[in-house]
Amino acid sequence: MTVDDKITNSLNDSTLKQLNLEPPTEISSGTPVFEAADKMCDNGFGCILITEAGKLTGIFTERDVLLKLSIADVDESRSVDEFMTKDPVTLKLSQKISEAVNEMSAHGYRHLPIMDEENSKCVGILTAKKIIEFVVEFLPEQVYNLPPSLDQSMPTPEGG
Repeated sequence: MTVDDKITNSLNDSTLKQLNLEPPTEISSGTPVFEAADKMCDNGFGCILITEAGKLTGIFTERDVLLKLSIADVDESRSVDEFMTKDPVTLKLSQKISEAVNEMSAHGYRHLPIMDEENSKCVGILTAKKIIEFVVEFLPEQVYNLPPSLDQSMPTPEGG
């Protein structure tokens, strides 16, 4: 079995529950947009979830900041609700990683809220980085032994 086969099988067999997902950062609907951006930045995460009465109503991402806030003269009092993606696509912990990859790839998502099975509460955020980390586990020698430049070759095994 090739490494490609192992990766493909693992993506098809493993569920999102098996990933160490980042916990979500949430704010309430109606929060000022700059407060939302500040909280997202403070947490060092590329998105923040918007909730109303405990229910997920939207997602505000770094892409929203770049594309929607940078081109507009935005009043600080405006709500994050005006700039967020409403009713974001979500996946369940029981779904396969391959389904998440397909969803992210087909729609250009970089962040997907992952919901638990019981009460539909968001338990984590799946990122493209998390998918890459999962795949890298199957390629440690290839990834960790890469030279600083891909077209570089070392004259001796030690690189010296």
